[in-house]
Amino acid sequence: MKKLQHTGAGFLVLAAIFSTFFLLSCRKEKSGGAKAITVNRVSLHNPTTTDSTITKVRVGANIRLDGSGFTSLQQIYINGIKVGVSPTYVTETNVILTVPSDLPFGNDISDVNLRNTIRLVSRTDDITIPFIVQGAVPVISAVSHSLPKEGDVIQIFGTGFREITKLTFPGNIQVSPDLFQINTERTAITVTVPAGATTTVGAIRIDGDNGSANSPGYMNFADGVFVKLFSNDPNVAGGVAECNQRTYNFGSTNLISGNQTTLLPSTGAGPKNPQTYRQVPITKTTVAVDFSAGFDFRTCAAITAVLGSTNGVVKESTAIANLAIQFDYYIPVTWSSGLIRLELISGNTQWRYNYAPWAAAGGTRTPIDMNGWQTVTVPLSAFSGINAGSKSIGTLKELLDVMVGKGGVFRFINGTFTSSGGVAYPANPIANFQISFGNFRMVPYGKPSLN
Repeated sequence: MKKLQHTGAGFLVLAAIFSTFFLLSCRKEKSGGAKAITVNRVSLHNPTTTDSTITKVRVGANIRLDGSGFTSLQQIYINGIKVGVSPTYVTETNVILTVPSDLPFGNDISDVNLRNTIRLVSRTDDITIPFIVQGAVPVISAVSHSLPKEGDVIQIFGTGFREITKLTFPGNIQVSPDLFQINTERTAITVTVPAGATTTVGAIRIDGDNGSANSPGYMNFADGVFVKLFSNDPNVAGGVAECNQRTYNFGSTNLISGNQTTLLPSTGAGPKNPQTYRQVPITKTTVAVDFSAGFDFRTCAAITAVLGSTNGVVKESTAIANLAIQFDYYIPVTWSSGLIRLELISGNTQWRYNYAPWAAAGGTRTPIDMNGWQTVTVPLSAFSGINAGSKSIGTLKELLDVMVGKGGVFRFINGTFTSSGGVAYPANPIANFQISFGNFRMVPYGKPSLN
């Protein structure tokens, strides 16, 4: 049996067909008199749930109306919109239908008398019952900067950002809806970091009519920094003796700057530089195709440093799935060529992560213009080496054992970027180019429970 529902332009045609079915049905029982419509309950209708009473549902779900008088139905409306129903799924006591996935809901329904209602119409009856229709649960996938300062403008990325009524920073610092903006695609929230929101480690939370969501718990987690002062960082202590060295090893000769502290960018509301940062190339210049510069680091020392500085938040038993590496960067010119590369083992593609956010689907490019520093988040699970051996690496201790004696690399490479789908994006020279970077760190990547 095939269920029918309206989809865009075809809705009017389907609605007309279904109306004809219902009219014919009603005419057949006219002599007996049409019965009044009653609705006793609304239930979800799926293989595992058929008898629970519900008062709200998300678009795209199958529902069942239980009651009587349904064979006299001529039309059903949800939120004031006609909904097609196959006569196959209509009996005297039940109606099974799908809430269309493209049904308008929430603030899209300007008439509050129609919003969150189901209306059933026959030749002799017309009843409306209250019933809440929700969209997809919101999801936070990333935050543009996880170590912001008060007054910085940051963005929260994800999906389903509809009817968001509250945004909360760690430390229960709440922001009202009039103080943040949501884009038309409902995939990004722009907000100014309020006073007191940068001192507590945790997640950003959003709440709204369709549910709640947390970011990963990496906000304000400065304890996990393993490269802060670069060559001025101290040697790491504890753990395996071979790892008791400075994490930063050496930089590209004549291409990497010394430590910088100058305010960058000097204007604008976007996040500014960390306490100390470095740059490649040393001065802004046109970088040719195949330009490559950055620094080498000791991966074992980095992990050991984090284990010794995070007060047990990150420990040897922490699951790899709950950890990520982050760093902050800034490029002052339009960026649409080349990539940022992070390798935990230099030259090993199983421990390589390439970052090129300008590379869009299908070989197209969406140039990046930055109004301040941004955070790149690299989940440890993104490295294929985690699952490449005979046994997957499950904990940070297991990763540490693999990384003893190993060196990693951070570089900007103005070379061809190849997407995970195999699409190649050839490089072009970049005029007046310079990338600044700092605050390399390991952070919690798990999302706190919404409860």
